[in-house]
Amino acid sequence: MEEGSKEELEWIYETIVTRYEEQNRKTSLSKGYLIDLFNTFHPQNMKIFIAKYNGELISGMIDFYYKNKVTSWLGNVKSNVGGMSPNELLQWEAIKHAIKCGMEYYEEIGANTERLCHYKSKYNPSLSICFSAKKNTSVVPKMMETVYLKILRPMRKSVRINKIFKRR
Repeated sequence: MEEGSKEELEWIYETIVTRYEEQNRKTSLSKGYLIDLFNTFHPQNMKIFIAKYNGELISGMIDFYYKNKVTSWLGNVKSNVGGMSPNELLQWEAIKHAIKCGMEYYEEIGANTERLCHYKSKYNPSLSICFSAKKNTSVVPKMMETVYLKILRPMRKSVRINKIFKRR
């Protein structure tokens, strides 16, 4: 594990875009915004951590440091290196780095994302309640959200489960 620079930040961004494309999704994060954050906050409040294997980048993550808290924000996309867990090592080393820097809290963004819960629970966290709020400007978006949450999303999960069982 090493601390990275703007070059590795751009590599992390590209791996995120690629991973989203593999999942038929698009990221809402622009590369320009990420570089603006880098130029504003690195190295004092933004840390880039990378993992290399045989000299090649295999994983990376972006953390923000503020007061006594580290927020693990982006990265740790699925690695193609078989037989290793570079993301787990990278995460653990980033936590140890935060402790060395005197940080009291290490926050995992997206820990409430269902498909990531198991992975993010490995570091013995204590859970905190997190609230979110949204405002719909008309009835149509609210109806679309309701249809998705009550009908489409459960159907997608059912299809995914059926595919898993058919593979066996």
